[in-house]
Amino acid sequence: MMIKAAGLICRTWNSAAISTWLVLSFLLVFIAVGSAADRGQYGKVDPRTKAWFDTLSSRHGTSCCATADGVVLLDVDWGPQNKVGSHYWVKLHGTKFDVPDDALVTKENKLGIAVVWTYVFFEVRDLEGNVTHPGRLRIRCFMPGAEG
Repeated sequence: MMIKAAGLICRTWNSAAISTWLVLSFLLVFIAVGSAADRGQYGKVDPRTKAWFDTLSSRHGTSCCATADGVVLLDVDWGPQNKVGSHYWVKLHGTKFDVPDDALVTKENKLGIAVVWTYVFFEVRDLEGNVTHPGRLRIRCFMPGAEG
């Protein structure tokens, strides 16, 4: 149904449109989760190391490796900070991000290097296809390096 008011055309959402949008959203999430699967790229990794990575999770219990591959950070691309809700920062793609305290991995870092796991919070488009809210890179998990 379309409503015309003050020269603007507004579309109201019926339950079928909302249901379709929700189903498509869930499908996109499952596709994104499936894209981080192990496709044999870890064939040369020691099974004990891979098993250890698979046990890593954030403070919320979110598995780090189940849905994304970690990114190794150089020492210049991460560091401690003293902010409420964030005690570390990381630099990805030239942009500095605060690491939420809830994303911190508290298990012993057996590798000694900093690793971050990210995801992209999806973008939102209007009915004409214009981006109204761009996708944002979010930090799922962060494991500080040896000196962290």
